[in-house]
This record gives sequence, C-alpha cells and structure tokens, in this order.
Amino acid sequence: MCAATLTSPAERALSRERFALVVDTREQRRYLFHDVDSIEAALDCGDYSVRGYTDTIRIERKGFDDLFGCLTSGRERFESQLERLERFPCRALILDTTPQALLIGHARCELPGHVALARLIELCAQYHVMPVFAGKDGAIVCQMLLIAFVKATHKLEGR
Repeated sequence: MCAATLTSPAERALSRERFALVVDTREQRRYLFHDVDSIEAALDCGDYSVRGYTDTIRIERKGFDDLFGCLTSGRERFESQLERLERFPCRALILDTTPQALLIGHARCELPGHVALARLIELCAQYHVMPVFAGKDGAIVCQMLLIAFVKATHKLEGR
C-alpha cells in the first residue's frame, strides 16, 4: 500500500479541493510542473500519481539512457516494474524520447534501435501499459495525462 493513498469518498473530495500531483521520493530528475501543486511521497511503484488517486493512477517514467538499460541488462527489473503497474487501472509509461530517436539507437549500446522499439512495444503490450513518447515535453505530457486519468476515474465512479 502506498504512503500517500487516500481512498474514502471524503478523502477524495478533500484531495480535489487541493489537487496535487504526487512524485515518488526516489525520482531522481523529477519533472517541474507549472500551475499545479506537487508533493513527495513514497510510491511502491511508478514515479507519479495524484493525491487521492494513488490506488488507481500510476505513471512510470524512463529517460533515453535508462530505457536502453531497461531493454538490455536491466530487462528483468523493468519487467518487474511493469508487472507491478498492471494492478493500477490508469497506468502509463512516459518516455523522455521520441520514436525516431529510439530507432536511431544508443551510441553506447549494441542493441539496434529497431529492436529496442520492437522490444518496448512487445513489453508494453504484454503488461498492458500504455507507452507515451513525450520527447522533451515530459512534464506537460505527464501533467495532462494525470489530469485525464482523474477525469476517467470520475467517469468510472459515475460522477
């Protein structure tokens, strides 16, 4: 269970009054969000969520170098991360790169770019995680996606 989880209707109502994005305490290069509050909390998986929705919403973030590591020597750990994300109805993998950059490949990695892209798509399909290529706009894409997930959660709850 996450340290920042708020699950009762009263807690969710309170959290909507003070909407805040949740950033995992272990996130090393956290996004800087604009016009929205953010708080740090220990998340058992993923890097980002929303206060009051940590039981429903999670986003994992990968930078270019980290992604290539996850697709090669760190694949087992990456698959474990994706498997843990599966339990959240609203989940995504934000990639701080573009498909074009991924296809070019990594200068210090022997894995060809087209193989990296195919492997990424295969893993995302296997673990039902939506990959989102954000390039250099990761912060705004993450913020928009989290807000969209909150709206989707409200629809699922019949609000």
